Amino acid sequence: MSVLVAAVTFVSVLIMKKGKCRCVSRKVTGQSLLGMTMARLCLLGVFFGAGLFQLAYAFSPGAVTCQSGINFNGNNITVDSYDSADPLHSYWPGYPDGRGYGLYTNTGTTHNLIRKANGNLAAASSIINIGILTGYGDIEMGPGGSVANASLSSVGSVSWVDAGTAGIQPGYFTNDLNLVLADVQLPNTNWTSFSDSTISNSGYYAMSQITANMSISGGTNKINVVLYLTNGISFGGGKTFNIGTNASITIYAGGSINLGGAGVINNTSQHASQFKVYGLSTLTSIHLTGNGPFHGTIYAPYADVSIRGSGASGGFNGALVCKSVICIGTTTFSYDEALASTLSDLLAPTILSASYNAVSGAFALKLEGVQGFNYAIQTSSNLTDWVSVTTNTSPFNFTNSNPVADSQRFYRSVYIP
Repeated sequence: MSVLVAAVTFVSVLIMKKGKCRCVSRKVTGQSLLGMTMARLCLLGVFFGAGLFQLAYAFSPGAVTCQSGINFNGNNITVDSYDSADPLHSYWPGYPDGRGYGLYTNTGTTHNLIRKANGNLAAASSIINIGILTGYGDIEMGPGGSVANASLSSVGSVSWVDAGTAGIQPGYFTNDLNLVLADVQLPNTNWTSFSDSTISNSGYYAMSQITANMSISGGTNKINVVLYLTNGISFGGGKTFNIGTNASITIYAGGSINLGGAGVINNTSQHASQFKVYGLSTLTSIHLTGNGPFHGTIYAPYADVSIRGSGASGGFNGALVCKSVICIGTTTFSYDEALASTLSDLLAPTILSASYNAVSGAFALKLEGVQGFNYAIQTSSNLTDWVSVTTNTSPFNFTNSNPVADSQRFYRSVYIP
């Protein structure tokens, strides 16, 4: 089964009951990341006789999603999730007033109270090495895939992991994933050339590379900055890229990102949605090191990512989507589930309209996905055995004028590479 990374936070579900059809737009939590929704299916659930409906095989992204492999070549790595939009699953200073979103902290015992088990790992490879992992969430792999060192780890629900149960909890591992990561498109806009060390106003800016201290801050004013770095980021030796509490920044990186030594990207808001990195096809390498925490989201489908030595005071809070990742040393990957509804930059395969003729049994829908990509419409009577009934290039219309007279029937759309 193929997964297309694109953006939508709502999935249309058709419910058939007693000859009546109604279409419901239902929010899919945990499905959008960096504006790109990852959905193994784009639709589904048509019931002719049943009173309930079910979304089949929803693919839930999480902390790390890779086109290739995951190699946690270290000990004491923790993967979990939190929700910065939910006071019960994030730390809200001064709730209900204050900053309006919650934080994740891996100090003290706070994380034990707020954590959730959607810190999923996904890789289209056949083998991943999870080292000695404390994993609150799923592991999803390519066809026939297996996990190295699974018996040395604890992966599953909060109760499973907190009890110290060894191995992967039943139901928290699948190996039928084919992952397709959509390319990043640079916005077609007028870029303002920039070479200073401080940006204090909203706008679209372009510069070659960040190599020294830099600050994005509007003071008490909220600003939104989009920065195009043709040659990426490269600094260390105590240099800092500082993002003010009221600043939101999106970086389009055309070159490698290398934070060596004690180089730090300091998102002072600690809010992952306020710092986003989109990697163009020329961004092929990301290297993060040091003991400071990273708060942000990275979507870089061509990048091999290495993370070293974030230590007890560090961690990756947000979401990481890349070609491959290797992690050496102690660290924490914590997926912010609020990313599911904060962004929407690409169009995912979705149902624009649907209809059912109770007399003839004909079922019709219009599907629009990423233009030029191929999708198959598949049908099933039991959510296990699926048959393709048509394959076409998005967008297209589909009509099944002679459906089998089952008590229930399901339809789904899948990307075909």
